[in-house]
Amino acid sequence: MADLAVIVPTVNRHECLPSLLANVHSATATRHRVYFVVESEDKQTLLILSGLSAIGEHVNLIGEYGSYVQSANIGVHSSLEPYLLVANDDVVFHPEWDTRALAAMNGSVRVVGIDQGDGRTESFFLVDRRYLDEYPGPFYHTEYISQYCDTEFTDLAKKRGVWAVADGALIEHMHWTLGKAEVDQNYGIALAAVPHDEALYHRRRVARQD
Repeated sequence: MADLAVIVPTVNRHECLPSLLANVHSATATRHRVYFVVESEDKQTLLILSGLSAIGEHVNLIGEYGSYVQSANIGVHSSLEPYLLVANDDVVFHPEWDTRALAAMNGSVRVVGIDQGDGRTESFFLVDRRYLDEYPGPFYHTEYISQYCDTEFTDLAKKRGVWAVADGALIEHMHWTLGKAEVDQNYGIALAAVPHDEALYHRRRVARQD
């Protein structure tokens, strides 16, 4: 069995997936399995990933329809590995990123933030599955569409005293807000979710009295 699950909700950027898969395999020292969560109607992505799955048991295809949050939740709860990370299809992993992240996973730490290349550590994080057993429920709150779900997740990890940050920038997020990509249709969909998800985040934060 693998020790680490890398979960990737796909968003119709099928051209990114072969290079992403190759990057995960070359950069990850820990025994790992990649889970691609694919909308069942996204035939082109399913076709490409079906071909990639021939490389071995590292790839699991999970055909489902839903928002980014729904897809992430499906991937997390379909995996069994003791450690997991929810990634995007526009990230590049640096060599042995996992080893350096796991080095911060000690004592009471259950969630390790990973610098995405700009100093921010709240978008990508390595999670010890024991944390999900200690605080059961959906990985991301199901009312979110795609934004602020990670912010709430890290807020709670910090509040519960289980948060740490890995040393150095371990991945590079090739995102348009960082000047590393053009705005495409998928980023447009994400932008459209901001008003709803931002309002939800603030309502829930007030209710928790953070």
